[in-house]
Amino acid sequence: MSTLAAPVETALGPILELRGIHAGYHGIEVVSGVDLSVLPGEIYALVGPNGAGKSTTVAVAACLHAPTAGDVLLGGRVVNGARPQDLCHLGVCLVPEGRSVFPNLSVHENLWLATHAGVALDEIESRAYGRFPVLGTRRAQLAGTLSGGEQQMLALARAVAVNPAVLLVDELSMGLAPVIIAELYGFIREIASAGVTVVLVEQFARTVLGLADRAAVMSNGKIVGAGRPDEVEGVLEAAYLGAL
Repeated sequence: MSTLAAPVETALGPILELRGIHAGYHGIEVVSGVDLSVLPGEIYALVGPNGAGKSTTVAVAACLHAPTAGDVLLGGRVVNGARPQDLCHLGVCLVPEGRSVFPNLSVHENLWLATHAGVALDEIESRAYGRFPVLGTRRAQLAGTLSGGEQQMLALARAVAVNPAVLLVDELSMGLAPVIIAELYGFIREIASAGVTVVLVEQFARTVLGLADRAAVMSNGKIVGAGRPDEVEGVLEAAYLGAL
């Protein structure tokens, strides 16, 4: 499939589903039979130890990595094989692991790239600088010279500028100070309260469980527990201790 014509429907049922997903690299399977169901408007946390398969799972959900088996559904429609840009037009946006900015472009130029979705630059900048005033003071600065926290602010501001229905965020807190993490997750809470569905992938589970409506725990490429944050506490501890 190369193109998708209509925005994702969010009125009824799950907005994002993974059904029986298997995926890997060079013949080695790292995700085995993953099932996920994310409801419109919720914050869904995908947590687990390093190497559990979380980033591969979210890459499959964003159609950046093709599964070897299983289906990805948006609003009840199978979207296997869609191009990432098609998903963007459907309202799905990924903030990948690491500093997902263009380091040799300025803050202003990074935000300008989001105008491809049809949103005016002045509106994008107004939102970005209104929520993260420090970015306004760095408008002409190369993104690669920003601090790690400022780069994540820029990545989030650019992603939200396209008015996503679903925002996938991979390891937002990696390498950041607690005060910056708190600010970024405060922004995530604001996004969700405005009706955006957010899927948060985190190695450090305690960072997101207090924020999430529901959570799934991954270990060794499989979902080993899912439910409300309080319902996954036991299986979470076992996953991190290597008992699963």
